[in-house]
Amino acid sequence: MAQVKKEIRSVLLLSPYKLLQDQRVLEILVIDKSAAKSPFTNKPINSSELKTWFPDMSKPCKDVLTWFNAEGIEFTRDEIRKKYAKQKAGIAFGDYYLSSMMRHMLELFERLKPFAQTMRWYHKIPVDHIRFTTGACSISRYKPAIQFLLTGTADNIELQTWVNVNGSLTPLSDFRRYEFLLESRNEYYLISYADAQTLNWLEKANTFQYAGNPQALVTNVLTRLEESYKVDRAGLIEMEAIDVLPINRVMLSEISNSFLMITPQWVYEGFVIEDKWRETEKITRNGVEYLINRNKEAEDKFRLFLESLHSSFSRQLNGYYYLSFADAQKAQWFPKTYHTLLSENIEVTGMDMLKHFRYSAFPLSSEVKYTGEEAHMVVLHMKLNFGKEQIPLREMQKMLLAGQRVVILKDGSLGLLPDEWLAKYSGIIKLGKIKDDKIHVPRWLAFSDEENTELAPVIKNDWLSKWRQWQQSDSIVYQPDPLVNASLRPYQQKGFEWMMLLAEAGAGACLADDMGLGKTLQSICFLSARLVLNKNSRHLIVCPSSLMYNWKQEFEKFAPHIVVRVHHGASRSSETISDSNIQVIITSYGTVRSDFPLLSAASFETILLDESHNIKNPAAQITKLVNQLRGEIRIALSGTPVMNNTFDLYAQLDFLLPGIFGSREYFKREFADPIDRDN
Repeated sequence: MAQVKKEIRSVLLLSPYKLLQDQRVLEILVIDKSAAKSPFTNKPINSSELKTWFPDMSKPCKDVLTWFNAEGIEFTRDEIRKKYAKQKAGIAFGDYYLSSMMRHMLELFERLKPFAQTMRWYHKIPVDHIRFTTGACSISRYKPAIQFLLTGTADNIELQTWVNVNGSLTPLSDFRRYEFLLESRNEYYLISYADAQTLNWLEKANTFQYAGNPQALVTNVLTRLEESYKVDRAGLIEMEAIDVLPINRVMLSEISNSFLMITPQWVYEGFVIEDKWRETEKITRNGVEYLINRNKEAEDKFRLFLESLHSSFSRQLNGYYYLSFADAQKAQWFPKTYHTLLSENIEVTGMDMLKHFRYSAFPLSSEVKYTGEEAHMVVLHMKLNFGKEQIPLREMQKMLLAGQRVVILKDGSLGLLPDEWLAKYSGIIKLGKIKDDKIHVPRWLAFSDEENTELAPVIKNDWLSKWRQWQQSDSIVYQPDPLVNASLRPYQQKGFEWMMLLAEAGAGACLADDMGLGKTLQSICFLSARLVLNKNSRHLIVCPSSLMYNWKQEFEKFAPHIVVRVHHGASRSSETISDSNIQVIITSYGTVRSDFPLLSAASFETILLDESHNIKNPAAQITKLVNQLRGEIRIALSGTPVMNNTFDLYAQLDFLLPGIFGSREYFKREFADPIDRDN
């Protein structure tokens, strides 16, 4: 009788479904095809079994594998328990344990990956709730990445997840996923822990619920995804076009501690572009996709200007320019070029990152004096010096607006701007209008910076006393007009007094209480109180046309003593605007457009914008028009002043306090972008 030849071999068995069970995902599988019953025998992973079944395996590989056995898993569990007890983490232990264990298991697989190609692999995966299948598999050496694509129509959008493996894109639906393990055609890929967490989050988020609501999809899903991943919107969600002349800027840096590099940049509405020419750029920020139409003529003109600064620049075709430190300092080229750039209104950044150029031995000295007020502006005399060298205010303003903390002096040294000085004066200089040694700044800065002694004369003592009383006490600061048929709730009294305080200071106010909390009543109390102070004053309310008659009814209910007229519709008369007996005029945003010549010729004590988010776009015609209306006091009402991102506030605040928040670019860079990044 012929002898049966035994064919026995050993492999590593991967059971990925156990990742979320007991984590014992790896075993040794001995395969004996001559066995009478099952050809498979499972063996634990320990030193003895590894030596028996994998005698040629390297020690580093064995060291990693032993962490997958029962003792290794239990040791890791104990360590996680100890760490949890010490940290007193603010999450349930189950969630903390699973997160920590998945990180640990992924780290083990990453350590095992370099050896994976030297071993035979099988996997055991469920067919259904009862049956399993076992077969050969492999561990890929490639590192996949996930990205996203919007498909469908604008009314029915689907978010698809794709997996990029070595440049080849495959839908995630073609893979089986076990946390950080993706399997397709018996091949396993390791994704990053962050990618695994993102996919878990997307499963819980149920993105299908937003299919018919693009804005909700942006707010709840895309804003978060686009912080870390590529999302192709495929034109299904409307982009916001930016078509403006760029602000020219240069970035200074150093290469290999030997060269000064000058990189041209263009700032389009706060977006910095420094790549070689392309007609458009797509940038996503805070869930909004922007299409930047680059201006080739302006960019080429700036490049030609930079190339004129040194004879070697025209031969440098890398998109940036460079000089050796010696050439940059020869004949004081660097300080001369720096001042040339500033004189051409070109922003200069990167100064505080330069290491080769020495710092001045002289500290910054400042001489600041209050000289008076002109309209709503405070006039200061300001003189800045490093030693005997005086720094022109315009030059300092340009450096501060570019975010720099140093200036280049005539001897080539760098003048350092101390933190204390920046905290005290940078806001004044950035927002000021400069003429020689004088700087005009909005007087309202004094109310936001009480510690700046140069602005102290602007604040009257009696007003400051009321302001502190309003902040620290529940006592009444201003009594409402007794003719108003209403009793204000405590928070409404505070809102009314707040408007009165700001009006007394000559500042505007934005009342952003939620809908239903009585913004209209507080405003009527304010207007009635102003009429008590000046019975001949006239006031203009601009609101959506759907709210005009609601305003009129509220006046009739709470303040019938005030003469109110609606200026709207085909029957409207110009006499309403000129009639001095009419104390409050109510009109719509659309009528402001139509009757702008008539309305802009009139003077009002108060201009009140209801639903002020209607002017959130600073480039819109209505925004430009309401800013030209003449009013001593400006009030904005909106339950939703921020609808998309913080930049929505700019036009509304600029209406209330003209000039105090600077240009659109300044507000975006200094306020909107940092706030949105932090949230």
